[in-house]
Amino acid sequence: MPVKKTDKEKSEKDLLIPVVNVKKSNSLIQSIGKTTLLANKVFLTALLKVEKRNGCPTKLKPYYDKLKSVSKVDFSKGLVAEFSNSDMRKFLPSKSGSFYKNIDELMDVNSPHSLKKQWGILIQNDEDGLYGFVDVITAMIYDRQNSKLFIKFSDEEQIQKEIYGLRKNYTILNYSLMMKFKSIYSYRIYEMILGRIGYEDGRTKVKRDKYYFTYGLSQLKYQLGVLDPYINADVRKALTEARTEEDFERIEKSLSDEHTMMRFSDFETYTLARAMKEINGLQDPDYIFDYEPTRSGRGGRITEVNFIITRVEKNTKTETEKFKLSEEEKDEILDRISDLIDEPLKLKDIRAIAETADYDFDKVKAAYEIAEGSSADIENLVGFLKSAIKNGYEKPVSKKAKKSTFVDIDADEIDYDEIAKRKIDRQFNAV
Repeated sequence: MPVKKTDKEKSEKDLLIPVVNVKKSNSLIQSIGKTTLLANKVFLTALLKVEKRNGCPTKLKPYYDKLKSVSKVDFSKGLVAEFSNSDMRKFLPSKSGSFYKNIDELMDVNSPHSLKKQWGILIQNDEDGLYGFVDVITAMIYDRQNSKLFIKFSDEEQIQKEIYGLRKNYTILNYSLMMKFKSIYSYRIYEMILGRIGYEDGRTKVKRDKYYFTYGLSQLKYQLGVLDPYINADVRKALTEARTEEDFERIEKSLSDEHTMMRFSDFETYTLARAMKEINGLQDPDYIFDYEPTRSGRGGRITEVNFIITRVEKNTKTETEKFKLSEEEKDEILDRISDLIDEPLKLKDIRAIAETADYDFDKVKAAYEIAEGSSADIENLVGFLKSAIKNGYEKPVSKKAKKSTFVDIDADEIDYDEIAKRKIDRQFNAV
């Protein structure tokens, strides 16, 4: 009889992270906040797993009714991300306490590591005199008996546009790569710079060999979470109005009572240098990162950090090489497809769908959402999905309405100019 492996004995092969990309709103990426590495990884996983639900299969209704009776929240409707323990082990640190201790810290709203507390939108509207916070995540429940974590996002339309159905102003992040980062500063710098590269490429319609991005030193400290933007009400309010490096520097020096990494040498040692080492140590990188401090004023003190990003030339690969996956990766994607599709399908049918999509889960998901949004009947769901993937269907064709459970409603395109007027921050320690 085979011996069951303990959590610590599981190898990286057992906990393989699927190769998949995730869309993340640029507004969230470029926001100011103080978050942990774990919170960022959980949030990105939630973006990967999020579904727009409009009910649940009949067989699961008793379970979701029980969740609702205990939590007073309906996790069968709205934007919901559902994790299993195996999902969570991919982002929970293996050497920082027990599995359940990490879960408890994520769930405890009184903990500085609380996921719900670290993600919020700061509202500042001077014309209407409105000021405050709106939760991005409204509910979290961990079902220890069934090894499932549920995260529900706000039902507010403007917030949902930042989470689901993104059509523009987003950055595509490699999920597997983001899960490998060991430093919050590496994680944040990488996604911030990647977001700006995507914006520049979209604006100029040209992919450059080199990029140059400048951040004021104090602004960078707040964006990386070195300084706490919610340490007091004066700091929070001033940050919503800050536009220049002088504004951020005044807030750091005059309004905040923090004394964290005041010397640039400390900031460089513990933040920039370590982040650059980890980012540039990635296997088969797309970019090489470097930075230069800028001195100005009397005494030549450092006020800005210039990032120099060099695109790495890649050897041209054939399509077969580009999408070649290991058997473990294929099995992982087959499991995800099985979880996605409510209808009972044989393994050979799921594999046929996956092979038609070259094991690209996003293609399968897009085809299934088209089917779910249909009003007519589909007699052969497998045949429909294969045809939708091959032919790139864009409009719903058909699906038996009685089998439709999670309905994908297209979100309106985000008005980025309007969003830019607001500061989207992460809530950490509201006073």
